Amino acid sequence: GLGDVYKRQLYTLANISVCAAVALGSVTQTPRMMAADFTSGAMVINENQYGKSDSSINHLDIADGKWSYGVFSAANPGHVIGGTACSGGYDASSLYIVCKDVSAPGADLEGGILTAVSAADMSLRWQLKNLDPSGKRAAGRGFLAINDSKAYVSSSNGIWVINTVDGTVKQQIVGSENPFGVDDKPVTDPTSTLYVGQCGSMVKLNGKVFAAHQEKGLLVINPETDILERIISMDDFKKGAGIGSVVAGSDGNIWFSISDSTDGYGIPLNVLGRLDTTTMDVTTVEIPEGMFGPSQNWSAWTPDTFCSSSDGYLYWTGGEDIWYSNMLVFRHEIATGTTSLILDFNDNEDGWKVCTPSMRVDPSSNLLYMTLFKDYASTEYTVRSYTSDGVAAKDFPMKRSYWFCGTILFPGSAIAGVENVTYSSLLYDFSVRYSDGALTVTGLNSGDAVIYDMQGHIVAQIPLSEEGITFARIALPSGIHLVATPAGAVKIRVR
Repeated sequence: GLGDVYKRQLYTLANISVCAAVALGSVTQTPRMMAADFTSGAMVINENQYGKSDSSINHLDIADGKWSYGVFSAANPGHVIGGTACSGGYDASSLYIVCKDVSAPGADLEGGILTAVSAADMSLRWQLKNLDPSGKRAAGRGFLAINDSKAYVSSSNGIWVINTVDGTVKQQIVGSENPFGVDDKPVTDPTSTLYVGQCGSMVKLNGKVFAAHQEKGLLVINPETDILERIISMDDFKKGAGIGSVVAGSDGNIWFSISDSTDGYGIPLNVLGRLDTTTMDVTTVEIPEGMFGPSQNWSAWTPDTFCSSSDGYLYWTGGEDIWYSNMLVFRHEIATGTTSLILDFNDNEDGWKVCTPSMRVDPSSNLLYMTLFKDYASTEYTVRSYTSDGVAAKDFPMKRSYWFCGTILFPGSAIAGVENVTYSSLLYDFSVRYSDGALTVTGLNSGDAVIYDMQGHIVAQIPLSEEGITFARIALPSGIHLVATPAGAVKIRVR
């Protein structure tokens, strides 16, 4: 993660920032009064300063702009998350935090590679010390809830199936393992298998799980059977190319970024990959000359900035740098195939740059949120929201500390839970999404969307916009609903 990049830059470049960082000192986190409910707003998972403190979680109340710092520690005295938290995710009732190690160097307490807490109050449910029951190293990477009792956790050695009820490991997905084996070399050793042959980001769409494997490419997994059904190699894009990360687009397709090699230092190719989840056909989408594809974060893995919105856009940071390109933000409009530069922080007089693990879209508003910081040795951070055109909407300054902010999560949308949101036919491709009290219908521009409950009663009738994207606020009770449109019906489940 950012802590790893910081550390590896010290070892491999110029011995620069460690002394400066230590000299600046650390800021003690003093959380304000604990919020009554953490199922709204935004959660920011932080690595914190490597070697000085364990990871942390901060909660942002978007409505009033207030932060609650160190909410896990405040809710669970005497417990820690673990070392170098890099990602997280939700199911219907819990937040899961993935760490690379159970503790930071020199820490007195151990946390977990995977930590489960109540989404409502952050109280600890359980912690998993090892993903591999044999005890071999498997540093945490990504999290994906499959249902309310099962999840996948990607790692430096494969994808692991977790029983989220009791925090036990069921199995490793056969075929997802690290082809280079497992070793115990330190993270500063460039020959360590921690940073080759890893599994990274994962998404679930149309009954399949799609996962990025650094060496093999795009894995297609059946989440009902936990069987790897297909591997899509990146060699079709360029011999020896590797995958970056994977997202689900509003068009119902899987989109993925591509690097020119499978090592952690590969330069991103100026193309995107698009996979039709029905036919499994792969399409190459060119990025215009003078622009850059999504930056890759395999070298010291964190979730990268490649992300999507329900109103038809893909976003990422990119540049010439093979490290963490964090000065240029690009947007791709799926409907028109147009890619544009929407933010250039080289022109920012305040010296801000993107803290690259943390750039995500809030599904309830489609605003783009990102953490900005000044430098790896700086303690100055702010979270800022932007419109799809790159216009700043609101700033949420953080108190000074070595946060090394990671993933931004939006619990209100994640906990709502939606299934079977994409419908395809010979005549129409449209999507229906419901999250955080909002229904979005994309791809249809006439008629009505009629919502029924399972007893056949009409819950709501919403006219579809002529622009092809309809957004409507509507509070749906928990349960199964049917959204009927002129092009077909889609079933959704609201948690």
